[in-house]
Amino acid sequence: MQNDKTKDLLHFHFLVFLWGFTSILGAIINLTAIQIVWHRMLIAYVIVFFYLYFKGLKKFKIPKKFIFQIIIAGILISVHWAAFFYAIKISGVSLTLSILASGAFLTSIIEPIFFKRKTSIKELLFGSITLIGLLIIFRAEFDQYIGMLVAFLATLLSVIFTLINSKLVKNNLSPITITFYELFIGWLFISFYIYFDFESINSLFQFTLSDFLLLFILGSACTAYAHLVSVK
Repeated sequence: MQNDKTKDLLHFHFLVFLWGFTSILGAIINLTAIQIVWHRMLIAYVIVFFYLYFKGLKKFKIPKKFIFQIIIAGILISVHWAAFFYAIKISGVSLTLSILASGAFLTSIIEPIFFKRKTSIKELLFGSITLIGLLIIFRAEFDQYIGMLVAFLATLLSVIFTLINSKLVKNNLSPITITFYELFIGWLFISFYIYFDFESINSLFQFTLSDFLLLFILGSACTAYAHLVSVK
């Protein structure tokens, strides 16, 4: 039991590394935030599709009563990633990741409401510690307030998305099936936006071989794998 706990903890730290690496990839890929998310979700979706296909088609099935929640989650994660990469593009990696630390505080407030339980003073206390650092950053980097607001929006969406997934998993839905549908719905949502954004659609495939390799790493290891394991 202890070995399993240690293994899960190490796995979680590896996920944190991948999420941090995601921000670096977003900064160096020469595409807009929306374009990066479109490619990222498409690559991840294709990988998960083939994995599910070889595992058995029955894993594609999902109860109808959960469809709406999965649609909302898929839209939320796509907008979260778009806001995340946009914040990185305009304010940099370090500042964006610093703002994402507010997720602990937001979770301590939203989770009790979401699951209809009492607020944990311990969670609220430890979560609020991050606010001290955020206030210092806000005063020092006030000229970057737009990027910080976008990063904060990305954090809020991430927290809500995680809580929705938590409910889905607790209802015994397969994490990989959840991931499959969320990636597809999120990709469709971004595609709908890009369809009406002529600048984005015209340059959607204007990237170098280096960008393509980085996009593949982003879509495979940092999305298909990381997203699946985080849901699980």
